[in-house]
Amino acid sequence: MANNYCQWSEEVEELTREEAEWLRIQIQHTFFCDACNERRNEDGLKETSNCYVCGNELSEAETDTGEIWPGFDYELVDDRLWMYSRENYAADPACDLMQKFLAMFRPTEIFKVCIAYTCSKMRVGEFGGAGTVVSAWGQETRQFDDLGAEEAALMARKPVEVKLDEDTQ
Repeated sequence: MANNYCQWSEEVEELTREEAEWLRIQIQHTFFCDACNERRNEDGLKETSNCYVCGNELSEAETDTGEIWPGFDYELVDDRLWMYSRENYAADPACDLMQKFLAMFRPTEIFKVCIAYTCSKMRVGEFGGAGTVVSAWGQETRQFDDLGAEEAALMARKPVEVKLDEDTQ
């Protein structure tokens, strides 16, 4: 049996104190309110818990997501946030967090993450990758396989000039 992995590692540097505190609060909040899609601190969860952002009461369905937040490994130290996956965490939660961060603090910057799909055994089709570019206004992810197919289609449309040696004419 083979093990498949999704690995990535990116960081945000030169955080201000305000940015670092905002990120710390965001990472520590785990439950979603349907009304504003924000996370709620798991430690304070009660039947009458309210959403951290809008104050709406959270239903049992909203707090029973089965998801683990933040869904990636991280270290937030001083002016640096390092986010990564040791084995099998998708980068989507980190990208969602970074989109909110960019919208709030750095609207002219982008965040990018390169993702490697690997396998513990040499199996055809089990390796690949993707890249996601995040801005304050959205995210775009491209899978390596998709990029390869697009480039192959472009190459197939380009005229090919074949030069034959004098011996083969």
